[in-house]
Amino acid sequence: MRPITLRPKAGADWATEIRRLWAEGEFRVIELAKAVVRAKLQLRRGEWTALWLDSNVPFSQRKAEMLVVVGARLAWANPQTFAHLPQGWSILYYLARIERIDLEDFIVRGIVHPRMTLSEAKKLLKVGHTADPMLKLLPDSNHLNRFSTFVRETLPLWSEDQRMLVRAELRDILSLISGVPAN
Repeated sequence: MRPITLRPKAGADWATEIRRLWAEGEFRVIELAKAVVRAKLQLRRGEWTALWLDSNVPFSQRKAEMLVVVGARLAWANPQTFAHLPQGWSILYYLARIERIDLEDFIVRGIVHPRMTLSEAKKLLKVGHTADPMLKLLPDSNHLNRFSTFVRETLPLWSEDQRMLVRAELRDILSLISGVPAN
């Protein structure tokens, strides 16, 4: 009895599978991303490029490369983890670029959740991991102390025009903080 050998899928076979998963909607984006990774690993360089130039696939090679990142970097996640993630491929692309340990922590803490927006995911990637990543975007006592020290140390050097400018700017900032429109 001869061993059975499976032939690798051709570009057309991958196009069919990708179209099928794409047609099933955003809730299958993880399966789609994993299929795109398998296609990239299996197809030769010219075949990979040709696949995306073919009109039989529903998106561009650039989107495919983004899905490769999602499929490869989130391969560790199980269905329970995916239940806590947003469905959109572009949001998942930014989340997939976060280190696994940080992403898992963000999921546990509810910072990453199914209703997360693209802009929130982009911000989270930029912020990185801290005790509370959203606080990294906000002023803290160090920022305020440095500003206060700067004012106290340089105030004697300011001209009257500079003092008027700073007073006007600080009034505008205070009105923003208090929610009261400036005059």
